[in-house]
Amino acid sequence: MKRTLAVLFMASLLGCDTRSQAPTPPQPLPVAQWRFIDIDTRQPIAGVWVNFAWNGKPTERGMSTCVRGVLAQSDKDGWVRDTAREAHWRVAPGSHIFKPGYERMAYTMGVGNEANSTFITSKIYQDRNYFGHYPAWEEKLKALGYVWADHYWTKRFPRGDIPDALREPERPERYLMTYRSIPYEVEQSFVFLGHECVDSGAENIGLSRERKKQSDRERALDSTRYLCLPDWDTLQKDSGVVTEFIHRALWLMPNRSDVWEVLKIEQPKVYQYATTSHYFNPQFYTRQMRLEFCAWLEQRTGEELYDN
Repeated sequence: MKRTLAVLFMASLLGCDTRSQAPTPPQPLPVAQWRFIDIDTRQPIAGVWVNFAWNGKPTERGMSTCVRGVLAQSDKDGWVRDTAREAHWRVAPGSHIFKPGYERMAYTMGVGNEANSTFITSKIYQDRNYFGHYPAWEEKLKALGYVWADHYWTKRFPRGDIPDALREPERPERYLMTYRSIPYEVEQSFVFLGHECVDSGAENIGLSRERKKQSDRERALDSTRYLCLPDWDTLQKDSGVVTEFIHRALWLMPNRSDVWEVLKIEQPKVYQYATTSHYFNPQFYTRQMRLEFCAWLEQRTGEELYDN
C-alpha cells in the first residue's frame, strides 16, 4: 500500500511539473524598417536606396557573422522593410542611404530639444570666411526661407508629427531634404551601395550586378549636379571632393577601362585638376572648366546633365 501511494505521489508531481511547463512562445522576428519623408512637403519619398546587412550568431572570435546583405529601394509610401529569418539576427551598424537630389536633414527640436517644442530648426553649414563666395547657391537658400546666422543658414519648420529623435531613436522615420548643402557636406554622394555578405551560407537580396550598376549610374548622374551647376563655380576649398565627383561622374562613360587616358587627351585641364595634389598649389574648378567638361560629358555619354 505504501509503495502504491509513493508511486501515485511521484506521478502526481510529474504531472504537475508537466502541466506547469507551458510551451515557450516563439520570439518575434526582427524587422529592419525605414520610412523616408520629404521635410518640405511631408510626403513619402519613393526610390530611396538603402544598403544594409544583418548580423547572425557570434563567432568564436566574438565577431558577428554577416548573414544577409540587402540593397533595397523605398516603395511609393516611402517604406523599406526586411524581416529577419531568425530571432537572433540584428541589423549591423552602418546602413547606407542614398536618393538622387536628397540629403539627410540634421535638425534640432525647438530650444534645448524640448519635447513640447512646436518647431524644429534646420541648419546648413557654411564657413563664414566663404560667405558671399557662392551667390547663386546663397540666393537659392534665401528663396527657400533660410537666414544667414554666422557659420549657418537656418530655417524653422513647424514640428507637426515629427518625433523627438533624441527621445525616440528607434522610430523608422527619416526626414530628407532636397540638396541645399555645400558639396563637401553631402555625404550621400560618396556612399558605396554594393556592400554584400560574403560569409559562408550568407544570402544577398537585391545585390545583383544589374541593380548595383543601376545605383552606380544614379550616383554618377548625381555627382554631375555639383560639377555642372553654376552654383559651385570656383569652389574655394576641399578640391579633393570635386575630384571625387569627377571620378564618379566618369562612371557614365561607356568604356571605363581607358577613361582616364581619354580624359587626359580630350579634357587636359580637368585631368590635371583631378590628378594633381592641391595641398601646396590650390586650384579652382573654374566656370570655363565646368562648361567644357559638362558639355563633353554629355556628348560622350548621351546623358542629359543639369543645365550649365
